[in-house]
Amino acid sequence: SVDHGGVAVNAIAIDTFQNRVFSGGQDGSIILWDSSTWEKKARVNVKLAPVTYIVTDERPSTSNFYSAKTLLTGHADGTINVWNIMTDQIFYLYTLIAHKGKITSLAVREGTIYSGGVDKRVKIWDMASKRNTNTLGQGGAVSGIAIDYDVIFVTHDNIVRVYERQNFTKVLEAMLGGTIVGLAMDRKRQLFTVENSPATPVRAWDVEGILDTVNVEMRNGATLSPEGGSFISASGEKVRIEDLTMEEILNNPKKRHQFMGFLRDERYADENLLFWIAATRYKAFAESSANRDEMQQMINRFGVEILEEYIEAGSDRELNISAKEKKRLLNRRRTSFDSNTFDETISDVENLLKTNFLQAFKQVLSGNNAGTDGLVIDDGPIRRVKSAKKRKSSALRRRMTDTDDIL
Repeated sequence: SVDHGGVAVNAIAIDTFQNRVFSGGQDGSIILWDSSTWEKKARVNVKLAPVTYIVTDERPSTSNFYSAKTLLTGHADGTINVWNIMTDQIFYLYTLIAHKGKITSLAVREGTIYSGGVDKRVKIWDMASKRNTNTLGQGGAVSGIAIDYDVIFVTHDNIVRVYERQNFTKVLEAMLGGTIVGLAMDRKRQLFTVENSPATPVRAWDVEGILDTVNVEMRNGATLSPEGGSFISASGEKVRIEDLTMEEILNNPKKRHQFMGFLRDERYADENLLFWIAATRYKAFAESSANRDEMQQMINRFGVEILEEYIEAGSDRELNISAKEKKRLLNRRRTSFDSNTFDETISDVENLLKTNFLQAFKQVLSGNNAGTDGLVIDDGPIRRVKSAKKRKSSALRRRMTDTDDIL
């Protein structure tokens, strides 16, 4: 343990790639620590209100390109201070007068700050102009904010709310059993809620499953029928499993959710399907925002996020695509993005999924997989039942969390 100058520590933030930890104290002080030696590297001693929240702009990846460059501290008086941490020093940049009462949550993504407070508001700030661009009212003090590619998660009391990131429309609300005291998302896009309930203190949510649930509710999507080896399409037409196509799987939210569970359960690479989802959602957003000058910056920003996640060398989910296609996409950084940017790659990924995985998936659906004793097929992901054969180590499998009972 280390001593924060003899005062209580209210918040910490971690810069994974540079082995740095930032701690915020009840007296308003901020300390930068080297987590490999726990040497104190810097300290901010200016007179500030007690620190209540700390976050950096670190983006989880395997590349140091995403290492934290900016630190945000929320304070008990409702202010947010922004600091430059590109070196082993903490340099003051500016202050935002943000909330009435203390800051309870902060998040930052691609030049945008998201703040929550006891005043029952989530505020969105543009870092370049330092202006509040939008406000989302809540039913209670905000206890957590998490940002995904195209949605924002907000918690208050026992409520989880999901908003579209582009237009801030609320698309989903779920009520949990206990008061939510914490919210976090890991590098695999799994969301965690922490409750003050002994029955379910921590819940793990699969983000893609949540988004597919939203799509099903909004589009009246398909349901799977275990009788007769068929499923019902969104149009109401019965489709035999042997006639199932990759296009039907990809465009049916519940079916796609099951396909994702199949890929992860069998330890196949899931980055191709994740890319397809991200790129097709991006295409729809870019098409709806075309010819609007004020939206081009956001179109470019989201396009860069997809490049960083799936195309750049060394990224966690780097696609195995041709060098020519990778070069073409990376060169987009120098120009601008549009709704057609990823079309060729989307087509390549669809063909790869069809060629490599479609037949195996249909065999699992029909119960003809030699390594499977049985399946429970419902509206959620595929769940295996106990097999007589030796099971793969659960530590090596990434399990899809079934949230249907909650949502």
